[in-house]
Amino acid sequence: MAPTHIRVKNVDDDRDGKVFTITYQDAMQSGILKDLISDFEDASFVDTIPLTGNISDHTLSRIISWLMIHSGDVARATEQVKEFLGNPQNRQPPTGLGMDEDAVNKALSSQERTLVAEKLKTLTPWDVQFFEVPTDEVFDILIAANYLDIQRLVNIASQTVANMIKGKTTEQIRDLFGIVNDFTPEEEDELRRTEGWALPHCDWTSEQWQ
Repeated sequence: MAPTHIRVKNVDDDRDGKVFTITYQDAMQSGILKDLISDFEDASFVDTIPLTGNISDHTLSRIISWLMIHSGDVARATEQVKEFLGNPQNRQPPTGLGMDEDAVNKALSSQERTLVAEKLKTLTPWDVQFFEVPTDEVFDILIAANYLDIQRLVNIASQTVANMIKGKTTEQIRDLFGIVNDFTPEEEDELRRTEGWALPHCDWTSEQWQ
């Protein structure tokens, strides 16, 4: 029988972090936790799992709250898609399969998987609010989600970063992320001469390149 709960905590050379208890179902959304608890299938409670990804307790707490909110997403999305495709008008009839019933069913299963994947990409209002935090915290969540192999959260965090820089000039992006331009004026001139061909529509005299 699979464990009902697991405990995790941050550990590194300098500290022993707070212990967090999460449900087995929530933990299974993380690829790394899924692998780590695979050896405890017969235990009702897994010993504390150490995480060495240099994650702060605050960030881990926020990620666990995300896992809790999204725990049943796959099951809900699958149920909604099956209900949607239950209406013949919503099905996309497979073509070129003749009367091969197995091939038709397999194609529809592929359609189900595609629709479920699309549903899971949807950014919910809760997710938008979740990322209404300082820029450095967005990156902390992104890095931790990548370490924990929570691909949906990685995708959402990446989309959040993309939305943050959309429409901004180079200088605005530098200010947003605290990036210091360490090119000298001579190096910038050389860059314009040697790499200008790659951006033929770019206004190299614009303030964003100053």
